[in-house]
Parts: sequence; structure tokens; C-alpha cells
Amino acid sequence: MEAIIRTSDKNLFDSLLLFLKSLHITVESRERKPIKKAIPKRSLKGSVLKYENPFGPATDLVDWETLK
Repeated sequence: MEAIIRTSDKNLFDSLLLFLKSLHITVESRERKPIKKAIPKRSLKGSVLKYENPFGPATDLVDWETLK
């Protein structure tokens, strides 16, 4: 039987490893490279947002083709 356990907590991994070894269970450990995020985190703090008419129509009624 095979089981995969993934954790980034080193203390949890070490405790689990000792526990499994005490039960005479063989353990194979593989290091995985951390995945880089494609989108860097950027804070919006300090940016200026301005809503001129947030509840108004998206366009003028004369521009609607369905009303013509």
C-alpha cells in the first residue's frame, strides 16, 4: 500500500516520521520545490479609486441598438 502525505510544517513531518518508524513502517521522503506564483502580489493600499456614478447606466440609451 502507498500513501502520500504533503505538509510544509517541518515539525509535523518530523513527528509523523518518528511515529511511523515506531510502528515499523518504512517511509520514503521526497523534497519538492516550492511552486512559484505566476502573479506577484501587489497591494492596492494607497491607490486612488474614483466612482463618478456607480449606479448609473453603463452607456447612454441612444447608443443601444435594440432601442432603435
